[in-house]
Amino acid sequence: MANPTCTVAQFTSSSLAPCFKNFDRSERLSLLIYFNALELAAIGGTNYNAQLGHSGTLMTASECFKQDLSKQNPVVIPSIPHLVIAFNNATNAGGAPASTAATLAAAIACNKDFTLQQKAAQALLLACSLGSHKSYPQ
Repeated sequence: MANPTCTVAQFTSSSLAPCFKNFDRSERLSLLIYFNALELAAIGGTNYNAQLGHSGTLMTASECFKQDLSKQNPVVIPSIPHLVIAFNNATNAGGAPASTAATLAAAIACNKDFTLQQKAAQALLLACSLGSHKSYPQ
């Protein structure tokens, strides 16, 4: 995978930036989870793509992280540039993320009803699993 080039223009001129503005804080966290799950599967890690909902394995696998997400560790909501990066990382790794507001909303629909703490635990598990974004095994 080629090293990414990061410029201000990449974030401001991305066709996705206006699309991401349609999503609220909780949905933006679901988008990050969706993009990271796609990237993880694309690089050979656990495939949570069909497991993002309440009966999915991502919820079960991340449950232990939820206990540490207290007032000392507040939930961080990804900014639009962070979502652009996550989208690009998933795409560059070989994933095929949805790219319109409607298809993105459909892709995260099963993840929307989690609490922010549950979503933060899922995002933490995925970030840890992605490691240094190299092909598995690491």
